[in-house]
Amino acid sequence: MTTDPSPTYDDEIDLRGIALTLWKGRTVILIVTLAAAVVAFAYSFWLVPHKYQATTYVFIGQPSVEFSKSQIDSGLTVAPTLPDLAAVVKLSTAPALVNSVLKDPVVVAAIGN
Repeated sequence: MTTDPSPTYDDEIDLRGIALTLWKGRTVILIVTLAAAVVAFAYSFWLVPHKYQATTYVFIGQPSVEFSKSQIDSGLTVAPTLPDLAAVVKLSTAPALVNSVLKDPVVVAAIGN
């Protein structure tokens, strides 16, 4: 009685057989995929509430422009100044500013009446 010391493994993958199996079940695969897509669309369109939120920050400041005549650095230099945050909050909530923005033709065209 002799035993073979090196066992043989039959681990080949038959890709043609897998492709034929998938081709035979193509209608089931297609129906399940389409049903899942329709359920997901219906859930997201009718059941999930549509809530959108946007935040924007507008910083209004006046840059300081200086003209230099030195030999090394000649010309205009622009240095932006950081605005006071408390003043920005007050300015952005001022009724005059809000009304002027809402009366702007470009804004009216973008958001409607």
